[in-house]
Amino acid sequence: MLYYPMEKERIVLVRKLKELWMGNRWYFAVGSLLMLGGALIGFFQAETIQQLAQSMLSRLQQIADSLKENNTPANAFWLIFKNNVTSSVAMMVLGLFFAIIPVSGLISNGVLLGYILEVMHSKGINWLQVFVIGILPHGIFELPAVIFAASLGIRYGVLVMRSIGLLLGAGQKERVKNDWLTVFRQFPSALFTVIALLFVAAVIESVLTPRLVQNTFGTTV
Repeated sequence: MLYYPMEKERIVLVRKLKELWMGNRWYFAVGSLLMLGGALIGFFQAETIQQLAQSMLSRLQQIADSLKENNTPANAFWLIFKNNVTSSVAMMVLGLFFAIIPVSGLISNGVLLGYILEVMHSKGINWLQVFVIGILPHGIFELPAVIFAASLGIRYGVLVMRSIGLLLGAGQKERVKNDWLTVFRQFPSALFTVIALLFVAAVIESVLTPRLVQNTFGTTV
């Protein structure tokens, strides 16, 4: 069977993405649970963590203030995309420091999401509708990208701890070495996947989401 060059590239890409997913799916599951746990804390313990949530919201307020100065879809896209890529890549790379940053990042993002939904609920707004209309359209791409980036950061941190264990005479040297080689080999594909998902999410969040929110809630949200 003959394949065109573009088809060969597509097959290679699909294979790389499949290997990337299969090799990190358990870390993705752990990352998903961490964010879900944070969201439940933020929703059911909103009063307890109010001060913490407000401090995290200050960063979002800075972005909102920037958008007010130049409220165009292009500017909104760039601010959202830049912020999400910077945060996600930071969680990936800084995961090398014993996975502290990605773990805390997933929990704090989950807490913030749960808190915002609870605030909407306390104001008499249907929180489920807010989630479906205001978050889900772009969240389908953004949340998996953020969780996956942080999950990779957790894997890197675990590998660092396993490598330190080798110095103490614990662990299998060859297996740890192979895992590091796999991580280095997969990093470009992982970075491309995260950025591509965040690109699509930023387009939707800057163009479609505001219209959906405005048409559904008016100026309420």
